[in-house]
Amino acid sequence: MIVSVNNPQALYQFFYLFAFIFMFSVVLYKSIRRGYNLRSVLLMLTTITLFTIIGTRLFTISMGDWLAALHTKSPEFNNRSSIGGLLFGLMALLSSQQIFGFKRSMVDLFAWVVPITLGITKLGCLFSGCCYGLPFNGFCAIQYPKGTQGHFNHWLMGSIENDALFSLAVHPVQLYECLLLFVIGYVVW
Repeated sequence: MIVSVNNPQALYQFFYLFAFIFMFSVVLYKSIRRGYNLRSVLLMLTTITLFTIIGTRLFTISMGDWLAALHTKSPEFNNRSSIGGLLFGLMALLSSQQIFGFKRSMVDLFAWVVPITLGITKLGCLFSGCCYGLPFNGFCAIQYPKGTQGHFNHWLMGSIENDALFSLAVHPVQLYECLLLFVIGYVVW
């Protein structure tokens, strides 16, 4: 199977935005049903979103890059890390619950919403060619066209020629992760 999208970055950004909209919608709906102060919930969601975005970026920067960034103009870092986002988001959730005076924990709500949200972002990864798997020639293998991250990395490693139209066939790990995250979210719910 060949994944060929005209604008993979835009599709990734769409799924990233859709994931946050999904999370906001569910949390707002459940918070209204629980009788929480809407202003406090919105402030908490804003704090969590900000910390999540910062965490996804910070965890991808190596120590050498941090040192280089201190001595030069601001370099561009485009990678993202789900683990960093989870850790910073959880830290923001726990601290904002205390700051905004929530009597009951909201961790139970986020415990099933977050895996589904991450699963949605993995669909964006599938189309953009990031987070790709190891070479694989099975029936569900995926090849990425020239101009995607998967193709570029295979060329950089010397696995394909520069003029190759497609990357090596790889495992669709983003689909595996997406399905697993949806199942985790359902089971926790």
